[in-house]
Amino acid sequence: MQHLGNPEAVRCRNRRLVNLRLRQRSETVSEHLHQSCIMTGGFHFPSTEPSANQANSAHSLRRLSNRTGISFHRSRNMNTLKTLIGASGLIIALGGWSAANAATYTFNFSSNSDSDGSPGNTRNFTDTSNTLSVAAKGWYLDSASDTSPAQASLGLYTTNGLGVKNSSDDAHYVDNSGRIDFVSFAFSNSKGGAAQNVSITSITLTIWDTDSSSQTRKDADITLGYDGVAGDLGTILNHYTQDPSNNASSVTYNFQSMPSDDVWRVFASLQNNDGKIDGFKIQSMTVSTVPLPAAVWLFGSALLGMVGIGYRRQNQNKPI
Repeated sequence: MQHLGNPEAVRCRNRRLVNLRLRQRSETVSEHLHQSCIMTGGFHFPSTEPSANQANSAHSLRRLSNRTGISFHRSRNMNTLKTLIGASGLIIALGGWSAANAATYTFNFSSNSDSDGSPGNTRNFTDTSNTLSVAAKGWYLDSASDTSPAQASLGLYTTNGLGVKNSSDDAHYVDNSGRIDFVSFAFSNSKGGAAQNVSITSITLTIWDTDSSSQTRKDADITLGYDGVAGDLGTILNHYTQDPSNNASSVTYNFQSMPSDDVWRVFASLQNNDGKIDGFKIQSMTVSTVPLPAAVWLFGSALLGMVGIGYRRQNQNKPI
């Protein structure tokens, strides 16, 4: 049995006390570090010259790590995760801002006098706020299967709107009696002249009876198309029908969740499933734009992708 007065026994007792205190201190420091990492994403020592206290603290942590065998880390992946969450929040905020700030513009196609126009003519209009411009042209197809539009005359008729004449003896409205008429609309910014993507939100048509001997054939079904350039068919979007009463003089189509493009087309119905001849003039059109450039969305997607890659690469912690 060792005597307490024995120098060797005293040294052993002191070593045990020192080790016990070091373990207690290391557990306390480790707990503080853990809580700090949770709250702040890790300890960060400035890249500039540290103060004496900061240098001493870092040195003490390293010395304590060497003595106790406990490694203290800063969490790099926590910082990356914070960046990822922040970037996602930014993109969501931009999306909400865009939806809240979508602008709506109305074009009225009217004139003080009637004009039939001439084959291949273009009529230019600005919206009621003088912000957007649109160039309208008349076209026709020989049949629903025809894929090569031919130029027609685009007429403008007092308060009734835009109509199409595909021959000298053709009626002056957009119809699908024999040939199928349509009007193309190319939108641009009236200030700079650059092409402007828009979504159609509504179209008002003046209905023209296509057969004066039978009022029951009065109809105004339409087909919408977009994309491409004015002189082609682009992409056929959908066919829309309404069944106006015999005494109706106009009909309004309202649309939701439409694509956005700078070229749109309004056809007399390409399907005509009800067998009625469709005939109308285009009186007005309302479009909407979102004032956030597409480049912002591309940047946001790239940012999220880069941060996600960085998060996977920095999955391991780096000792300080």
